[in-house]
Amino acid sequence: MHASLSRKRASLSSFSHADRGKALKQVDASRIFRSNANSRYPAPNQPKKHVATPEAFPKHARLGYGLAASVNEVLYNGVECAAKQVRYMTLQSARRDAANRRKFDHKDGTLGLSSQYYVVERYAYRRLRKCDALSGYVPKYYGQDDKHQILYIERIYGRTLLEYAEICQESSCCSAIHCAGLAHNNINGRNILIRDGIKRHGPSPIDGFVVLINFNLVKFRGEPDKRWTAACNRDLDDLNSTFLAVVGRANNKAAHAMLAQHQPFDVSQEQLAKVVKDTDPDPKPNTAIFKLPRLLPVLALALARAWSKHGRSHISLEILAQFEASAHAPLDSDRRSALLIEGDRVCWSESADKIALFTNVIHRCEAELGPTDPYTLRLRGLYASQLKEHGQELELESVLSSMLQQLQGLDSADKVPKQGDHLFAETLNPQAWITWVEKRMPQASAVAESLEGQ
Repeated sequence: MHASLSRKRASLSSFSHADRGKALKQVDASRIFRSNANSRYPAPNQPKKHVATPEAFPKHARLGYGLAASVNEVLYNGVECAAKQVRYMTLQSARRDAANRRKFDHKDGTLGLSSQYYVVERYAYRRLRKCDALSGYVPKYYGQDDKHQILYIERIYGRTLLEYAEICQESSCCSAIHCAGLAHNNINGRNILIRDGIKRHGPSPIDGFVVLINFNLVKFRGEPDKRWTAACNRDLDDLNSTFLAVVGRANNKAAHAMLAQHQPFDVSQEQLAKVVKDTDPDPKPNTAIFKLPRLLPVLALALARAWSKHGRSHISLEILAQFEASAHAPLDSDRRSALLIEGDRVCWSESADKIALFTNVIHRCEAELGPTDPYTLRLRGLYASQLKEHGQELELESVLSSMLQQLQGLDSADKVPKQGDHLFAETLNPQAWITWVEKRMPQASAVAESLEGQ
């Protein structure tokens, strides 16, 4: 007991009188607020003097709010701007905030118990302000109020991405931010605004730029535990998810490739931006897509399959019809996409001669893609289901036997898809198809034998 007390006294005596005075002064200046509700000894409520007065931020001026902050429209030095007031942190986050302050702000930590979101976002805006490549893509930074934890940034007059399907410029904005050494880490449809002049009051630029806001969860290059790489990948994934939410959950791989500007989406950003600029205020995504100067088969196929997944096969057929009626549909240069479009049209068709249509398209896929191509096998599987539905058991037994013979004769080299560079390439799994066929063979053979006996 006496030994432990002596050790504590020794550790306290290691501080000089000036250091202890400075520490006590900082504790007195720090603001203590309500901690976790489950805490055994909760801290007192936030003092009223640290809360912005209702006259400063009237209710009608509120632009939005979230878990970490609220945003209001105010005048700052005569300029209309957005005032983002970050909520004060709880005591449980004090250690993490202290680390952020030492890393980004003051070495002596003079901000007290400031919110880590406020410190990080203020540092992010200061850094982004120095990057010329991001001019117009992120809000202008006017200043801050450390006492009330308020950031004064440019007021963006426009709609969110969820309200207006504009995504073309956003991928270049994300790329520029990554090149500047930051990863946004919180990209979603509500953090992307279109500066198009909607709800405009007073002088403000109208250039149609996509503006990325809310940098309080940003990650910086060089952070430990691979956080930088993970945040960059998350930005791309969030862009992909946002695009899927806008166009109706199109094919994931196709959407990611378009956002990452990979092949075969070789349409330039200028062309895509022109499409959006010339589109009506609330366009249907497929209407805007079909105004492209060079319509891509995989893009039409992605939209059609997206509608099909939601049970709107009639809209899928309309999209494919619009695609084939377009003047510049490059079907000859992408034969696989052309065959996939033809096969999907047959699958969604309600025609009475659907079985005959299946036979025709399967023969073409076998000739151009091969009898063991994953898409050819999928069409033959759907064809078998149609035969069973129409009671053509003899033909069904013949189709299943042919599929089983071809699958069992595959070599290991044939298991690698030859069209792996295509966005809709499927991995061939022979054993899964063999199991699928063998599960249906006994019943089909029994019915076929009974029919032959009659």
